[in-house]
Amino acid sequence: MGLYYHHSINDGFSGRALIIMRITLVIVIISMMMLSSKFGVGCPVEEYEALLELKASCNGTSPPSWGKHRDCCLWERVVCDNNTKQVTELHLYDLFWYYYPEGNEILYEAQSWQLNLSIFSSFRELRYLDLSWNRFTGLLSSTTALVGLKKLKELDLSGNQFTGEIPMSLGYLTSLEVLYLGWNELNASHSLKALVGLKKLKVLDLSGNQFIGEIPMFLGSLISLEVLDLSNNNLNGLLPLKVLQELTNLQVVRLAYNQFSGSLPLTLGNFTFLQYVDFSGNFLEGTIPKQLFKGLVSLQYLDLSNNYLYGEFSLHSFYNISKLEGIILSNNEGLEVDINSWSSVQQLQLRILMLSSCKLEKNAIRTPTFICSQRQLEALDLSNNNLIGNVPTCLLNNNTKMEYLILRSNILTGTIHLPTHHMTICDVSDNLFSGSLPSNISMVSPTLSVLNFSSNNLIGNIPSSFANISQLSILDLSDNHISGEVPAQLVNGGSELFILKLSNNNLHGKISGLNFTSGSYINLGGNKLSGTLPSNIDGVMALDVHDNDLSGLIPETPWDTTELEVLILRGNHFEGPIPQWLCNETRLYILDLSDNSLSGSLPRWFHPFIWHLNLANNCLTGEVPSVLFNLSNLEALDISKNYLSGQIPMQIGSELQMLILILRENSFSGLVPCQLCSLQNLHILDLSHNNFSGPIPSCLGTMAFRSNESQSYFLFPQGWVYIIFLQEFQIILFSNFFISYKFDATMELQEEEFTTKGNFYMYQRDHLVSMTLIDMSANKLTGKIPPEIGNLSGLVSLNLSYNQLTGPIPAALSNLSQIESLDISHNKLSGGIPWQLDQLKFLEVFSVAQNNLSGCIPNFRDQLATFGEAAYAGNVGLHGPPLDRMCTSASNTTAPLEEEDKEVSSIDKVIFYAISAAAYVGGFWFTIFVLFCNRWGRNVRVRLDSYVDYLFAEISMVVRKIISM
Repeated sequence: MGLYYHHSINDGFSGRALIIMRITLVIVIISMMMLSSKFGVGCPVEEYEALLELKASCNGTSPPSWGKHRDCCLWERVVCDNNTKQVTELHLYDLFWYYYPEGNEILYEAQSWQLNLSIFSSFRELRYLDLSWNRFTGLLSSTTALVGLKKLKELDLSGNQFTGEIPMSLGYLTSLEVLYLGWNELNASHSLKALVGLKKLKVLDLSGNQFIGEIPMFLGSLISLEVLDLSNNNLNGLLPLKVLQELTNLQVVRLAYNQFSGSLPLTLGNFTFLQYVDFSGNFLEGTIPKQLFKGLVSLQYLDLSNNYLYGEFSLHSFYNISKLEGIILSNNEGLEVDINSWSSVQQLQLRILMLSSCKLEKNAIRTPTFICSQRQLEALDLSNNNLIGNVPTCLLNNNTKMEYLILRSNILTGTIHLPTHHMTICDVSDNLFSGSLPSNISMVSPTLSVLNFSSNNLIGNIPSSFANISQLSILDLSDNHISGEVPAQLVNGGSELFILKLSNNNLHGKISGLNFTSGSYINLGGNKLSGTLPSNIDGVMALDVHDNDLSGLIPETPWDTTELEVLILRGNHFEGPIPQWLCNETRLYILDLSDNSLSGSLPRWFHPFIWHLNLANNCLTGEVPSVLFNLSNLEALDISKNYLSGQIPMQIGSELQMLILILRENSFSGLVPCQLCSLQNLHILDLSHNNFSGPIPSCLGTMAFRSNESQSYFLFPQGWVYIIFLQEFQIILFSNFFISYKFDATMELQEEEFTTKGNFYMYQRDHLVSMTLIDMSANKLTGKIPPEIGNLSGLVSLNLSYNQLTGPIPAALSNLSQIESLDISHNKLSGGIPWQLDQLKFLEVFSVAQNNLSGCIPNFRDQLATFGEAAYAGNVGLHGPPLDRMCTSASNTTAPLEEEDKEVSSIDKVIFYAISAAAYVGGFWFTIFVLFCNRWGRNVRVRLDSYVDYLFAEISMVVRKIISM
C-alpha cells in the first residue's frame, strides 16, 4: 500500500511537471511564432505590406519574384540587414524593363505614372533608395513622405518627370550624403535653398533640369560637397566662382551645357582642390590664359569643349600639373592648339586627349613629337583638323591601352593599319586612305564594337572575317570603291551587327537573306546589287537599298521582322502592285518606293502612324483615295510623275501635320479645293503639270508657308537625325564618367524635285526645312491672281506660269519679302507692272513674259534692275528698258509723275513748286506790264487784236457754210 502510494506521488509529480513542460513549450512556440512573424520569416510585416502596395502600383512591371515568398529579403532588388532583417536598400531603377534570369526579355511599354512616395515611410532603416528612370510624374514638392527616413544616405530620383520645386522635406534628411535629382523637369532655382541643411551631402546631381538664372549663393553652405553637377540646365551669368570658393572640399564641378558667358577668370587657378572641371557647351569666350593652370595642381580632367574660345594655346601650359589625365578642348571657334612646342613632353602622360576642330598644325601627325611621347592614351580624337600624312606607327604601338581612336575628317593618306592590341572604337572616316581592307581584322582587334572606314578610297572586297568580330555593333564602309559581293556571313545571321552601312560602293551580286539582331539598320544603297528582294528578312528596323539594280515584285507576304520602321526601295526596277501588307505595318513610319515601275492603283488604306510616303515616278493609275489626306501623322506625301487622275479629295482632315505635298506631273483635274487651306503647316505645295482649272483659292493667303529652322523634318523616333549613342566607352577617372561616341546613321531620303529659279533642283532633307514653295504652273487655271497671296511673307518661290490667268498683277505681291523666284509668265495678265515690286530685294528669278501687259516698265532698282529682256518679252504693250521700244509719257499708265520720281526728296519738291509758282506769277505780271505800259508792247497788242479779229471772221464764215449745207 505504501509502495503504491509512493508511486502515486511520483506519478503525480511527473504529471504536473509534464503539464508545466507542455505549457512552457506552448509559450515558447507561441513566442517563436510571434517573433517569427516579426523577424523570423524575414522583413517586418509593415515593410512586406509596403512592398506589396508598391508592386500593385507598378502596373505589372515589378520583378517576378516579388510576392512569391513571405520573406521580402529574398526578393530581387531588395537588400536587408542580416541581423534585424529590416530593409536597408531598395534598387528600384528602371522598372519598365526587366530581364528574367533565363535571359528572356520582357518589354513593357513605357508610360508616365505617378508614385505614392508615402509607401517608403515604412522603411525606417533604409539607407539606399534608387527610383531612377521610371518616368514618375507630378510635383516633387508636394510630398513630405520621405521626412521620416532619418538614416537615408543615398537617394536617386533621376531620370523621371518630376516638376516644380525641390521639396523642403529633403532638407530634413540630415544623414543624406548622395542626392541624384538629374534629368527631371525641376525649374525653380530658388528652391535649392531647401538643401541648405544637408551638411553631410557629398554628391549633388541636378543635371538635365530646367533651372534658370544664376547659381544661388546659398549652395555655398553645403560645406561637405565634393561633387556638384549642374550641367544641362539653362543657368546663365558668369562662372559662379564665389559659390565654388566656399566649397573647399569640392573636387568635381560639372557646369556643362548651360548659358554661362564671359571669359575664363584667372582666379579659377586658386582652386587647388579641383580635380574634375567640365565647363563645356556654354558661351565662354576669349583666350585661355596660360597662367590659369599654375594653381590647379590637383587637376586631373579638363573639358572646355564647345565654347567660343579663340587664340593660340599650347599644351605647355600644363607643365606643372603632374596628375592631369584628360584634356578636351574640341569645337572652339578660332582656338589654335599647339601640341608640339614643348620640350618636356614626357612629363604629361594623358589618358584622354580630344582636340577635334582645334586648328592643329597640319604636320602634327607627320611630325608626331607629342603624340609619340604618350604611353597611356585610351581615347584620342584629332578629327576635323586637316591633318596630312600617314598615321604614325608609334601612336598605335606605344599606346597599348588605346580603345577609342577618332581621326575622321582629315587629309590622312596611306593604308589603314590597326594596332595589335584590342580596340573598341575606331573611326578614320572622311580621309584619303587607300588600299584594301585588312583581312586579319578579327584576329588583330576581336573586341571592336565600332569600325568606321567610310568616305575614303578603299578598294577590294569585304573580308568575310568581319563577321567573326563577335562584338562588332557598327560597321560603316560606305562611300568607298569596294567591290565584290556582300559576304553572306555578314548579312545572314553570322554577326551581331546593329548598324551595317555599305552604301555608295561597287558591290554586286544578289542578297540571299537579311537576318540581324533585333532593331538593326541596314543600308546597302548606291551599289549594283541585282536580283529580287529576299523573302527572309528578320530583325531589321530600317532597310535602305536605294539605287541598285534590284527587280521583280515586292514580296506579297510579310517578312519575319516585326519591327520594320523604315523601308527605302527607290531607284530600282521593282514592278507590280504595292502589296497591302506594307501599308498595314503598324510601325512603318517611312516608306519610299519612288523611281521604280510599280503599277496598279494606290492602296485604299494606310496605317495612320506613317510619316513619310514617297511613291513618285512610277506607273500608278486611278484616283487618289481620301485616306491619304486624313493620315494625322503624315508629314510628307509625294505621288508625282505617275498616271493618276481625277480630283483631289474634298475630305481633308483639319488636324493634319502635313508639311510637303507634291502632286506634280499627273492628270489631276477639277478645281483646286479650298480644303487644302486647312493644311496650316504646309510649306511646300506643288500641283504643277496637271489639268486643274478654275480660280486659285484666295484662302491660300491664310496659310503660313513659313520655314521653321528649328523644326525637325520627318521626325524619326527619338529625332529624325537618327544618332545612335550605341557605344558608351567608359574611362574611369571619377564615378559616372564616360565618353559617348556619336554615330550618325541618318537615312538617305529621296531628294525632292522642284522647279524654282528657272531650273530643276533636287532638295535634300536639310534644305527642305527652309524651303517654302507654291507651284501651280502648267495647268488651266483662270481668273485673277488673288491679292491675298501677298500675305505669305515667308514664301521663297511662287510659280503660276503657263495658265490662263487674267487681270492685273496685284501690287500686294510686293509683300512677299522673302521671295527668291517669282514666275507668272505665259498667262493673259493685263495692265501695268506695279512699281511696288521694287521692294522685292531677294529675287533671283523674275518673269512676266508672254502676257498682255502694257505701259512703261518701272524704273526698277536693286534686284529687279538686273533682269533682261527675256523677263518681259511677249508683252506688245510694254515699253522702256530693257526692251527696245522707247517709253514715252503717253505710254506710261502705271503711276503718276510724283510716284515715278522717288529720288526727289520732299524738300526738293517744295523748292520746285515754290520756284514754279514764283515764275508763273512773275511772268504773268511782266506780260501785263509789257502789253499795257510799254509802247512797243502796245503795238504788239494792236497787231494781236487784228489777228484775233481776222481769225474770228474766217471761222465764222466757215461755220455758216457748214450750217447752210
